[in-house]
Amino acid sequence: MAGTVDILQRAYTGLEARDNMLRFNPILPKELGKLHFHIRYRGHELNITITPSSLTIKDLPTFAGPIEVSVKGQRETLPAGGDKIVSFAL
Repeated sequence: MAGTVDILQRAYTGLEARDNMLRFNPILPKELGKLHFHIRYRGHELNITITPSSLTIKDLPTFAGPIEVSVKGQRETLPAGGDKIVSFAL
């Protein structure tokens, strides 16, 4: 079962924590219309939803500082407790 979760969270999302940034390079199979999951990163509790054309990050209220995220090479700053929607080409 752990292998299934690993495929969903790393392979389909392209999720990496590297260079002080949370990086996503999502590639969802057409059969998987949407993927939603929850992670913790540097004091943030993030709800992440990925579709074939967008990634939405919702940060639950926190006292942690802002974090940097990259979605398909687009660098964004996510303020503490903020939301971010990043659209990308298919």
